[in-house]
Amino acid sequence: MEFTPAARRTIERLAAAARNYGKVWDEAAVIAAMREYYAELKVPMPKTVVIDDLVIGYKESVDLARDTAWDTARDTAWDTTRAAAWGAARGAAWDTAWGAAWDTAWGAARDAARGAARGAAWDTAWGAAWAAAIQNAGLDKDPKVAKFIALEAKLLQALEAGLGWFFPMQDQLLLVPMPQLKVSDERLHSEDGPAVLWRGGLSYHFLHGVRLDEKLWQKITTKKLTGKEALSLENIEQRMVALKLMDPEKMLKSIGAKLVNSSLRGNYLYQVPAGVFSITAWFLKYQDPSTGRLYVSGIDPEYAAEHPLADECMAWKFGLEPEQYEQLRVEA
Repeated sequence: MEFTPAARRTIERLAAAARNYGKVWDEAAVIAAMREYYAELKVPMPKTVVIDDLVIGYKESVDLARDTAWDTARDTAWDTTRAAAWGAARGAAWDTAWGAAWDTAWGAARDAARGAARGAAWDTAWGAAWAAAIQNAGLDKDPKVAKFIALEAKLLQALEAGLGWFFPMQDQLLLVPMPQLKVSDERLHSEDGPAVLWRGGLSYHFLHGVRLDEKLWQKITTKKLTGKEALSLENIEQRMVALKLMDPEKMLKSIGAKLVNSSLRGNYLYQVPAGVFSITAWFLKYQDPSTGRLYVSGIDPEYAAEHPLADECMAWKFGLEPEQYEQLRVEA
């Protein structure tokens, strides 16, 4: 389905914002966009204060909220506009053709918004995606809906200029720039430094979308984490990412694993006697057919004890019966 020019422009802008996060901070442009946003609401904009990172921004907004009211006038104006637009849009939702246009544009815009909202104000990206769907459905001629789109356009401008979050208070508008992000396969990931770096110096380490403290991140990326240490990590996601970046042969050797069975399909079943862990443990080493990389996965001890064959344990990993696994020609 073809998109209207207005809807496509919004979708493309959202996608571009996602690519540029952390690379752009135009303070003057952000403040100008927010001034226009408040003007659309017909509410005076309070003094702007730029905060270097989200943690500080959130803390300061909470502290301010103890002493002064939230920006009630701004929130009331915004809620009224959004409710009016939503009511007008819902009134046309019964039209089948409009519904098809909405679904198609919303799907494309939502995908772009997911990237744009990786760490930024989700409401802003969501609102812009909703606006794109409205534009594609041809509802932007309704004055109430047009008002909503005009508001979202101002917030999208601020997003494009590097705004990550904003906290609207009665006396202050706190603005938080988007941090620098390092992303791989749409997940926060960096093996040579923090994956999230704030202007104020606060940073976070991620590997394949999993957050780790700096000490653990360093042990994993410098290959100093032992197999036993990796398998002893209580956090399952951290354990998985540690094993993913560890040399499988080194890991198995470090825990004294003994080869029990191997197959022509390249599966190897290992056993680690009780002592290293509280019970006898079983691990399967296998090769990913699409990448050629070797991986190690834990196998349910009870199942492995009763089925000490590498291919049967691989079938268990896939959730298949051994006979079903044998019939597979290509493993995905």
